[in-house]
Amino acid sequence: MQSPGATEGEIEMLLSEGRLLRTHVLRPTWHFVAPEDIGWMLSLTAERGSSRARG
Repeated sequence: MQSPGATEGEIEMLLSEGRLLRTHVLRPTWHFVAPEDIGWMLSLTAERGSSRARG
């Protein structure tokens, strides 16, 4: 929705090439993230995810 002009085929190609990741990194909805950004995004959300896992 936030990638105007991108087609479903382009997104599928990026995913299959590993140039785009599909993840739940920010909340319980799917997000598409560049592989080079996943590290810092996980580090920002790790504390919240750990506290949820502990209950």
